[in-house]
Amino acid sequence: MIRITKNAKNSRAYLAEHGMILGKEARADAIPGLEIETNEVKATHSASVAQINDEQIFYLMSRGMSKDEATRLIIVGFFEPIVERIPVPEVARRIRRIIELKWSGIQDFAAILSVPAIDDEYYDETQRSHDIFEGHYKYR
Repeated sequence: MIRITKNAKNSRAYLAEHGMILGKEARADAIPGLEIETNEVKATHSASVAQINDEQIFYLMSRGMSKDEATRLIIVGFFEPIVERIPVPEVARRIRRIIELKWSGIQDFAAILSVPAIDDEYYDETQRSHDIFEGHYKYR
């Protein structure tokens, strides 16, 4: 929810909700909301929910990955633009570790929290990807 009050003229806001359905019984309710109490603002919102694309899986498998590896890569890639925005590197590493451990089937959160955060050789905080959350296409 984005709320722009009466005194916030010339505000700019963009709210995006992205969801990924990971199971047959899963569902997502993406309902972005804007409350705007003044004029002279630029505010938009969007929402998307999708399942893992079979064509992406096929493409990665045609490059030598197993179906499990391809699925894992797509899921990790979905979360990474969010995780890389976390300003505390230790927290970002722990979240990546939780994703990896859950992918491995570990459901014991005590085990997850007791394992040290991974020392990422392929997650370089200096090499940030294009930030999909920076703005809406209308404001570029």
